Amino acid sequence: MNIQEMLSEARKTGFVSAVSLADSNLVGADFSNLKLDSVSFTGSNLTGANFDNTILINTSFKNAVLRGLQLNQASSDNCNFTGSIMQGASIQYSSFSGCDFTRADLTSISGESTHFSSCDFSLARIFGAKLTMSIWSSIIINKTNFSNSDFYRLIAQKITFDEAVFSNVNLTSALFEGCQLAGQKFSNCVFVMAIFDGCDLAQANFSGQNLAQASFNGTNLNKASFVGCFGDYIAFIGADAYRGNFSSVKFDMSNFSKTNLVMADLTNAWITNTIFEKAQLDYAKFHSAQLDYDNFSNASTEQTDFNNASLYYANIHGIHGAKLEKSRQLNTAFGTDKKLKVAEDWQPLKELPDKKKRMI
Repeated sequence: MNIQEMLSEARKTGFVSAVSLADSNLVGADFSNLKLDSVSFTGSNLTGANFDNTILINTSFKNAVLRGLQLNQASSDNCNFTGSIMQGASIQYSSFSGCDFTRADLTSISGESTHFSSCDFSLARIFGAKLTMSIWSSIIINKTNFSNSDFYRLIAQKITFDEAVFSNVNLTSALFEGCQLAGQKFSNCVFVMAIFDGCDLAQANFSGQNLAQASFNGTNLNKASFVGCFGDYIAFIGADAYRGNFSSVKFDMSNFSKTNLVMADLTNAWITNTIFEKAQLDYAKFHSAQLDYDNFSNASTEQTDFNNASLYYANIHGIHGAKLEKSRQLNTAFGTDKKLKVAEDWQPLKELPDKKKRMI
């Protein structure tokens, strides 16, 4: 039975099971609207083949050529795509669960609203991909190359990114939930409105990136580098940026309240109209920084270096121990309001005074 006869028969039942089509020439073959279970396409040429609306279960595409494959609105469970060439494939609105894409070439693949769950992308090449509004959940990322890809409004959940390559990637409005990105380097990426709340970004490198309206609330940013980053309305509320490097950043209308910036480097930073209220700034360096209209109210500033920093109309209420002697525009700054400080420090009595003592 040749391939056409097999497909004709399959159209009658809508089902193909336990069939080997390995090392076959299946260019342009039409498997759309079928259910394939335990079918082997290992090593086959499926260039331009049509799998639209197909259900794939335990099916192997190992080392197969899948250039221009149509796999739209399809479902793939426990399928093997290792070493496959999927250049230019279309996977719009499809779902993949438990699939293996190790060493697969997904260059220029496109797939809006695609869902990957518990898949392995180790050593995969996802270069120039367009996977907008997709969901990645508990997938394996190990030395995966995402260069030149568009991940607009990506949702990434509980993923460890191990030595992934992010170069010239669009992550606008991306949401990272519970992800491990420690030591990750980002080059020429866009993070406008991206959310990293609660993620681990220790020693990550964002240097030179656009972070407008990005959110790092409650994020681990220990020793992370933001050198030369820029953007407005960036949130770092409650983040741990111990020894983080924010030198030469240009931020406006941002929020570092309750952030740990102990020993952080903010030398030559331009951070204006920004909130540092109750932040931990001990031993941090603001040398030659532009800090106009910033709010440092009740921040911890033991040995904080403000030498040559501009504090034009900044609020330094309640701070102490900072090196302010050589700061600029200090005469315009709002110092500690003693009456307000008394109110802030007020504590209720632990117990009422003895009545007899009050009468004496």
